[in-house]
Amino acid sequence: DGIEILPAPNGKGLGAFLAADVAPGSILGEYTGEILTRNEVEARYWKVRKECKKDRKWRNSRTRRNQGISGDYLFEVGDDSFIDGEDADCSSWCRFANHARPNDGTDACNVEVIWRADASVDEALKKTVDTHHLYFVALSAIKA
Repeated sequence: DGIEILPAPNGKGLGAFLAADVAPGSILGEYTGEILTRNEVEARYWKVRKECKKDRKWRNSRTRRNQGISGDYLFEVGDDSFIDGEDADCSSWCRFANHARPNDGTDACNVEVIWRADASVDEALKKTVDTHHLYFVALSAIKA
């Protein structure tokens, strides 16, 4: 899909790099991952709430599967919900994209993050649930 995951400069881990030019306004990809509530984030990453059995089970699963538990890949998407892209089993390449805001003093980023929430019906539970979609969009032309 025109994206390569390679070591980033200055030992900053992995980064997403374009293999082809991108036009302004292009959607580069969707940031995906586990949807967490504020309470879950507070217990699992921020340590401001005591972990419950479900949180410990989550942590054990991540550890057993050699997945991170740093909280470095959290995106707040409103209504006290977060997308956690740290688990490689349920996240996309977008977790490796530089998503700094253009006014953060860096010229390395040429991407805007947009999100929208949709209501959908979970047939198994027969209830309406919110799903969150977070997209990386090119602000201007990006050369590979």
